[in-house]
Amino acid sequence: MLVTLIMLAAILYLAYRVSKYVGTVAVRQSQSRYIKIADMMSLGQDTAIAVTQVGCRIFLVGITSGGMTNIAELSPEDLTELELQTLEMSDMKEKFADIMKKVKNRKE
Repeated sequence: MLVTLIMLAAILYLAYRVSKYVGTVAVRQSQSRYIKIADMMSLGQDTAIAVTQVGCRIFLVGITSGGMTNIAELSPEDLTELELQTLEMSDMKEKFADIMKKVKNRKE
């Protein structure tokens, strides 16, 4: 009986140590020295947009279950902190149209 309890305690201890080690390795592998996700916003199930920084360059990317698409390269001036405010739908349409014009002009 005592041997069984000691064996059970040893197995639980080893399982704990292995899970801690695996978790530490996973965290280390998920961190990158050269790529950073500055911000991400979900647009629906399995779709999102993200602002990513690769070295000194900043990109706006679309993410779906099928892959990633580079939407635009951004400059630091394009990034401004957003204030939490209530916008009318007409204001949102105008702001979105302005952003899309900027992106379209950059691609040309």
